[in-house]
Amino acid sequence: LLNATASAQLFQKETMLPFEDNGKYGYIDRQGTVIVEPIYKDARRFSEGLAGICNDRKWGFIDKTGKVVIEPKFADATDFREGLARVFKPALIGGEYGFIDREGQLVIDYQYRDAGDFHQGLARVKTSDGWAYLDKTGKLAISPQFDEAMDFSDGLACVKAGGKWGGRFGYVAKSGQFKINPTYKKAGSFNEGLAPVEIDGKWGYIDTDGKLVIDPQFTEAELFCNGMARVRVGTLGAKYGYIDK
Repeated sequence: LLNATASAQLFQKETMLPFEDNGKYGYIDRQGTVIVEPIYKDARRFSEGLAGICNDRKWGFIDKTGKVVIEPKFADATDFREGLARVFKPALIGGEYGFIDREGQLVIDYQYRDAGDFHQGLARVKTSDGWAYLDKTGKLAISPQFDEAMDFSDGLACVKAGGKWGGRFGYVAKSGQFKINPTYKKAGSFNEGLAPVEIDGKWGYIDTDGKLVIDPQFTEAELFCNGMARVRVGTLGAKYGYIDK
């Protein structure tokens, strides 16, 4: 989860934005000048200098001059993260995910039931044996073993472990070892050194050592961004506000 401050900051950093005109998408700069004429059926925001565009139900990528640098040929494609983008190949039942580089070459073959983008050098992928983590060479850095898995942030990833842990959330390091044992019924990723966790039905925050630094008192709690996090208090007639660290 990202709070409203993070969304606003993302918008402010962008120099080109997609716009829609009569069912077609193009791109304008921050002054409203049309840079790319609206010729696409769908379009996404720029990430790492490239933006996803769609025609005839196929996705490709353009650069900031509007040049098509990866021809639309993918059933789906996410934004580039750390030099790679996740792509999807459908099948009669479900489909598989792989990863392409900035030239559009498939560098990690289609083989995963589900996947996330790369964060801090690793991407979460779903196999028949559970969720695992993959490095950019396509090698499994952390073996399949988790019921659920989130992206790495602040050097840790929030995962749900079954077996002896009974389906609880904890945090693993890139070695695959638990730094914070899975003791939480619900939990979120770390950001700016803190992560939201639920204890006895209320949300609070822990630090990267697992120490509780903000007592459980909220009915909802989002990630910190720029030192602030959005939280909710109460159930009936609940109210939202922002807290500092």
